[in-house]
Amino acid sequence: MVFIGIHCDDWDEAVKAVDEIPIEFPITNDVDGASQKAYGLLGYPTVYVIDKKGVLRDIDPVDLEGVVQELLNE
Repeated sequence: MVFIGIHCDDWDEAVKAVDEIPIEFPITNDVDGASQKAYGLLGYPTVYVIDKKGVLRDIDPVDLEGVVQELLNE
């Protein structure tokens, strides 16, 4: 399982936030907005659950833990 944070705004703000609230997954900068456009990002944070085949399975699931467990069981 991989978690990746994709930041679409001011990169300096993202770096500052990560310094203040340590996270244990990588973040990257969506410089040209390609990810934002591809996934139709409308707000922050947005959680996309993508399975091991690269298929988008859910967006902002109410029960994220349940969705993740279901995918791990497959």
